[in-house]
Amino acid sequence: MKIAFFGQRQYLDYYRIGGFESYIRRLAQGLAQSAHEVHYILYDASQEKVIVAAPGLKLSYCRTFDQALARLFKGNYHHVFRVRLAREDYLKYLWAVRRNGYGTRWHHCYLAWPESFIKRALVNLEARLASPGGVVICVSPRQYRAISKYTGHTGLIWPPVPEDYFLTPEKKGRNEPINVTFLGNLTRDKYIAEVVTLFEKFHTDPRFHFAIYGTHDRFNPQSVEMHHRLLRQNAITYVHIDMEDYSPDIDTLVKNVLWKTDVFLQPYRTLQNTLDTPLLLLEAMAALCAVITTPRGNVPDIYGKSRFLLTGQDFQKEAEHLLRSLTWEDILAERTRIIHRSQEIQFQQKQVLEKLLAVLKND
Repeated sequence: MKIAFFGQRQYLDYYRIGGFESYIRRLAQGLAQSAHEVHYILYDASQEKVIVAAPGLKLSYCRTFDQALARLFKGNYHHVFRVRLAREDYLKYLWAVRRNGYGTRWHHCYLAWPESFIKRALVNLEARLASPGGVVICVSPRQYRAISKYTGHTGLIWPPVPEDYFLTPEKKGRNEPINVTFLGNLTRDKYIAEVVTLFEKFHTDPRFHFAIYGTHDRFNPQSVEMHHRLLRQNAITYVHIDMEDYSPDIDTLVKNVLWKTDVFLQPYRTLQNTLDTPLLLLEAMAALCAVITTPRGNVPDIYGKSRFLLTGQDFQKEAEHLLRSLTWEDILAERTRIIHRSQEIQFQQKQVLEKLLAVLKND
């Protein structure tokens, strides 16, 4: 099959690090490895160029939406997955698909969850209208429930995690001291100020080693300031990761960090700016990390009942109390629970790809 992923570069770029980008990249890689021809068509790029990212996987960068749309319709694709567009381009895309989209299955990737009910209603309407003969791909149960009320052309496709992320208790081992890690964007949405304060408070406790592996948004002053604050201090191990510099080495880094991590901090104030099922949550579960997180969206349903799932009412105070009372027996018991939960969800990359292909075939 010829398959295209179409959208605005800042939400879809193969070489950018983020939840949206990682989700699409892994689907695209899996499809290409299954002998399908996969093509990214991106717009709002600084220059026009074509790159072969991997066998069977090509990237086309266009300056404008109209140039990208013209290239899309010349491709004669069997399937097109529309990701995120600029607000002013939705109607143009919808009109073009309705008028010229015969012979192609048009799908919509529903990646985020707007907090506003009105925005969610508009997303639901637009997703259905822009997917004639296609499927609305959802990444979380609440998205699936919201969309499937109005259309049967819906599929819940978990964020895929490669098989080599998954550990057994025997391979995970037991560290002294306990490795506690934050990995992700340095934003308020992820309680980063509270995480840093928490780590600084405990950094002299010999039971723990604390590390932060962070990306930062250079257009967000608070994120930039936190990045510089971490560079100036010596109490916490800090490793900076460039958001615009994805390579397979980044996947290896993330995997190795999670393998060494015993307790992983992944708290959220809101999920509206990230993938609605956070990919790092699933990756941490695959690596048997006990995840300190908060009950946003479907996180409680996905992670399951656990003392590591805090209420989020006072994250720093709750996390401090948990760490002070934490024992190795708690961590080992949590690993056993996580194994069973991961088996129930089934988010391995091979399983996710098989489900995606089945959804496309059976719709």
